[in-house]
Amino acid sequence: MPDFLYFILERFSGGTSLMVLSQQAAEELGVIRKGKYRNINALNKHVKLDSVKLAGLTFYRPGTAILDLTGDSFLQCIGVDGLIGSAILRHHRWQFDHQRQLITVSDRYESLVSDTAKLVLPITVDGLHRAVIPLQFPNGTQKKFIVDIGSNSHFMTKDKALFVQLQKQSKYYTQLGWNGHGFYGDRFDTSYNAIIKGVKLVDTPLDSVSVAFGSYRDDLVGWGFLGQYISTFDWAQRTLTLVANHSVQSAEPLVSFGFSPFIQKESTSQKSYWTIGSIIDGSAAHQAGLEPGDRIVRVNDSEVSAVTDLCGVYNPASQIYQAMNTNALSLEIIGKSGKRQVHLTKTLILPK
Repeated sequence: MPDFLYFILERFSGGTSLMVLSQQAAEELGVIRKGKYRNINALNKHVKLDSVKLAGLTFYRPGTAILDLTGDSFLQCIGVDGLIGSAILRHHRWQFDHQRQLITVSDRYESLVSDTAKLVLPITVDGLHRAVIPLQFPNGTQKKFIVDIGSNSHFMTKDKALFVQLQKQSKYYTQLGWNGHGFYGDRFDTSYNAIIKGVKLVDTPLDSVSVAFGSYRDDLVGWGFLGQYISTFDWAQRTLTLVANHSVQSAEPLVSFGFSPFIQKESTSQKSYWTIGSIIDGSAAHQAGLEPGDRIVRVNDSEVSAVTDLCGVYNPASQIYQAMNTNALSLEIIGKSGKRQVHLTKTLILPK
């Protein structure tokens, strides 16, 4: 039996109200019999643990879903044993300071939040026990966003029609191709990433927010926005308190080569390769004729062969990610028209 289990925070609300336990950890703990289940997922195996201890706190009989976490390459590589959802997070008061990488839990709201300038937002809870906050757009449209502390997004919504209504008064760029991955597979889509001014969070005006419009499964707000604040959740009072984190720097102009790489497994050989995942319309990559699905075989003077260490791609020292931090880049790619070489220079993406 393991001495410790390592968890990451899913959504404040969780995808459902459940905590998630990996299949391997559940077998080691004796929650399920080893080897009994194949392709297990949160839809076909729910359990109630007697109790869970977290940093000295005990939570009794939290609803738990057992899931094969090896299906998500990121979770597999960072080696977590589960996800913490609102089955645990809706108890006590939780404060998240993204800049200091600090989580504080207390029974008293006053011990976490002082009387300094702060924004107290009422939250509602949907049918899946997920915390929700409303954002009002300048055309009067109001949308509800699930608070997702497991996401690095700003605001994201599947309401592309709303973008069409707002695009003339917004700065935005269009992104074609891969837009993320997770338990349910890779997501390919055309998204519109806009800076929207004149919005209100509940009744509070904000200077601007970044919103991604695409074919997403849920309307979410993540750490791209929440990380600007010290966030305190009080589930009992249904409030989210935001205190501006003054260590957060103002947003820098988006300068980029205009493409995102990801690891794609070839169905026939089962080998994994660096692949062009998405292209920003009008960028250097787009003008050079790169397309989603092109395979990268050389970066500058270094050959890039089949990826044998999938977890190495999350290492900041990896070859491609180091090259992405430079201002000029040479790529050799294999696409529909064969092998060719392209030279890219970073350019300003968002229009002035």
